Amino acid sequence: MCDSDGVFTQFHEALRLPDCFGWNWNALRDCLQDLHWLGLCPSGVQETMRGEVLAS
Repeated sequence: MCDSDGVFTQFHEALRLPDCFGWNWNALRDCLQDLHWLGLCPSGVQETMRGEVLAS
């Protein structure tokens, strides 16, 4: 991963960011602050993220 595109690709794939992700730091912050694209309630987000971390 030599450039910012590589970094954003890693985030996009690992977090399964929405197709509308803007491939910049502001867009990443927006996706992480507004989690409606996950379709889960906040507690569901925690459980999903905790499960993925444990499974890794």
